[in-house]
Formats: sequence, structure tokens, C-alpha cells
Amino acid sequence: MAVTDQKMHAQSKTPLKHLVFNLITAVGQADVKAFSFRPGYSFEIVDVQAHCLNEAGVVSADVKIGAVSALNAAIAFAAATRVDGVLAAAQASRRGSRTDELNIHYTTDGAGALTNGTVTVTIRPVPLNGEVQTE
Repeated sequence: MAVTDQKMHAQSKTPLKHLVFNLITAVGQADVKAFSFRPGYSFEIVDVQAHCLNEAGVVSADVKIGAVSALNAAIAFAAATRVDGVLAAAQASRRGSRTDELNIHYTTDGAGALTNGTVTVTIRPVPLNGEVQTE
């Protein structure tokens, strides 16, 4: 049965899934894929947050669908602070098909390291009630 049969409103909080990825970093890395996940259904990223207990140097994270960033810019971590990512303006950059992978990438400078770093990605299935399937 298609997701559209659930007749859930696209703005409903019920179908949201919060995916929490623990991030282990190494110094001097550029755009390293730290984690890859395939939801198994068409999805849209609706929120991205990053948090760490401590940070040394400069560390940033990016969330990609395949090789395309779902963010306007990478998220720069800040110690003991939740940092909200700014999603890409183009809806196509935030949507993935049932075969697409959701990837977490990170970049560090020569001293960059995190303690208890996490990236939380919130997704929802698409299409929901009233939306057009684009896959």
C-alpha cells in the first residue's frame, strides 16, 4: 500500500522519524563520509541539528542525499550547543527516492575533534495526502 493511503497531512508530526548519528572524527579530514543510511522509502529531510559536548579546532558536518547536499551550508559545531542546520532552498535537494542514501559527511581542520558529537536528521515519507509523487 502506498504511503498516500495513510491520508496524513503533509504538515503532520506523526510520520516524522528522528535519526541520530554519532559522529567520530579524525583531524585534518575533508568531506569524509562518516555514515550512510537508506530509509527504504521516498523521503524528505525536514530538519537537521548538530550537537557535541566539546570541540577542538573547527569541525563541520554536512547531510547529503547521494552526493547532493540537503543543507544551504555545512553545520559548524559549537561546544555544548545545539546548532540548527539551514536546509537547501530547492525541494529537490531535500528529497530522496526509496533507493537513495542519506549520507553524513564531516570536515575537520588540523586540530578538529569532537567529544560526543551527534547529527540528528528528521525525515518524513513522501508523498503524503495531497502531494504529488515525483519519483
